Amino acid sequence: MIDSNSKAGMDLVAKSVTGWLQGFIFLFGVYLVLNSHETPGGGFAGGIVIACAFILFTLAEGQRAGMKLLSKNAAAQFACTGALIFLGAAVAGTCRKGAALKDALGVGYAGIMSFLAENAIPVYDFALALVVSMLIYVVFSVTAAVHVTVKDGQRKMIRRRRA
Repeated sequence: MIDSNSKAGMDLVAKSVTGWLQGFIFLFGVYLVLNSHETPGGGFAGGIVIACAFILFTLAEGQRAGMKLLSKNAAAQFACTGALIFLGAAVAGTCRKGAALKDALGVGYAGIMSFLAENAIPVYDFALALVVSMLIYVVFSVTAAVHVTVKDGQRKMIRRRRA
């Protein structure tokens, strides 16, 4: 846990509650992603819930603590990785069976290949959750770092300094 006694972020009660809740919120998002092929939810819904866990932590602990947990650059790299996983699975499905959203590989493989052959949809959901959660967090981080003021009808964008 990051120092709860720092002045950044919300008060001690909000930080304490956030400390308890963020793990449960994150795990619920992971649950939505992992059970998406059997229950309502999926990669998109799970990704939004996972992003909410990171955003809640950043709001409670402050921007500096949020950037220590997950920086904008790392989140963008995770989002790109998720997009590449999705693209790779779609290309593999297209090359193997002629349709992007079918199982990526045929039957008769061993090890990781048989896992991918039987579980193409969870792979797509995992990739989608990674892209959605990280991009929402990046958008939140960028908009939290910028403040727009209007003075005499003129808009001025002020980049907030890190405390």
